[in-house]
Amino acid sequence: MASIGNTTVKNSISKLVITLIIMILLTATQAVGREGNWINIALSGNPVTQDPKLVKDSLTLSVIHNTVFECLVRYGGERNLAIEPALAISWDIRDGGKTWIFTLRSGVRFHDGSLMTSTDVVESFKRDPNFTGKIDAVGADRVRMVFREKRAGYAKNISQVSSAVEKFLPDSTIVGTGPFRVSSWLQGESVELEAFDEYWGGRPKLDGVHFQCAVSAESALKMMKSGETDVVDIVPPSLVQEFERDPTIETSVMKGVNVSFVYLNLENPPLDSAEFRKALNMLIHTDKIIRDVHFDQAVSCRDVLPPVIGGKDDGPPRIQYRPKVAKEVIAGYLKDSDRVFRMIGLPFPRPYCPEPAAQARLIAGYLKGSGLKIEYQPAKSMQEYMQYMDNRDFDFMISGWVIDSRNPDDFFTALFGVGDVEPVFAVKWDNEEFESMIIQARQTVSVKRQWDLYRAASGLFFEDLPWILIAHTNQIGAYRKVVEGLKFEPTSEFRLHDVTKRGFD
Repeated sequence: MASIGNTTVKNSISKLVITLIIMILLTATQAVGREGNWINIALSGNPVTQDPKLVKDSLTLSVIHNTVFECLVRYGGERNLAIEPALAISWDIRDGGKTWIFTLRSGVRFHDGSLMTSTDVVESFKRDPNFTGKIDAVGADRVRMVFREKRAGYAKNISQVSSAVEKFLPDSTIVGTGPFRVSSWLQGESVELEAFDEYWGGRPKLDGVHFQCAVSAESALKMMKSGETDVVDIVPPSLVQEFERDPTIETSVMKGVNVSFVYLNLENPPLDSAEFRKALNMLIHTDKIIRDVHFDQAVSCRDVLPPVIGGKDDGPPRIQYRPKVAKEVIAGYLKDSDRVFRMIGLPFPRPYCPEPAAQARLIAGYLKGSGLKIEYQPAKSMQEYMQYMDNRDFDFMISGWVIDSRNPDDFFTALFGVGDVEPVFAVKWDNEEFESMIIQARQTVSVKRQWDLYRAASGLFFEDLPWILIAHTNQIGAYRKVVEGLKFEPTSEFRLHDVTKRGFD
């Protein structure tokens, strides 16, 4: 009996060892990505959600927008600013823009194989937090949207990820209509997308995409040199030359559709004072931040809107660096207060802040130099970062925004909560005149008149300065030259339908 028991134990141990070896091999394979006609993309952080309606960060957007989920319309690829059909093939505008009727593309399938219907589109828009109209199906292939006010350029608004068409399966899985479907989503580790054979635009050239999560720029460079990864989403300005020295790597530098700022909790005195906020803006030497942190891969903010979509980019700075004046104003508010101000940092690099720790250190230094007591707390994840925000547990937040539709209305409406739309950030800057101007611009057909209103609204922002403005940054990424057809987009999304690897096309 003893020998039988020993044999059983030995067999069990052998099976356990084999199982462990298989698990290690699988984990190792996953860590270094996929071979064949797959591309491996190193992400600077972790995507948060598979639900397009809940996306609030550009990193999650880069993984699922126009890869897994699509909208009725989209901007043309290769940085084209023109709106083109996607899941809708045409649209009819009535009542001066109060009514929009979209004719849907036929034969579009979700990733579970079912055909997209007008009912699916209606249900998707009812879940969109940015949709403020009424929607109904007009037959099998059309949907009608009705608004209380004119929406002159509404087609641009619904190119953003929250307007994506999705379908919930009985097991609560969300499926889209894009060229790739989610095959694996290991939170905090990796995401895998496989080519969707029944995609309405034809099967993509790639077999799949492997996203490696939370990869530091230094590690990404090593992985790229060894061939373990093919694409890096964000290259810090301090490492651009290192990437450029390698002849097998292509570095992409473009003007970003973003703004970097310090978000202020306007509910906490003295941050509720416009005079105090203006002093904070005068205290920060943004040109030094642009030089020392961004290595001149950014420009100072002469407008809230980025220059690449029409924001002002010439003339003298609207905010002058005047530390002596700023310190006098701040001292008047602080007096002998022991108040400690909490600053929350970003959990990982973003296009508008590719060096978050370095930027936070400089900003905190300027604030401390004025007599403010600063407690700096970097968030460990984007979920934790948003929790600080939603709980209003902060005074300052290192922050920023990437516009995902290239439409000024989406920028202003989402950030500031214009009209019936809730703001992305928890603490709202209330300015009725500002909101009125954005709503007027939304209703106006004349592009010139729209921009007159946008510029006037921007002027109101600079009068009140609800944030500390830092810069508009360049967006820098890199890819191995074996990857063909890849174009980085200023909105951070990846257009991968026509991308392939050399030797597999």
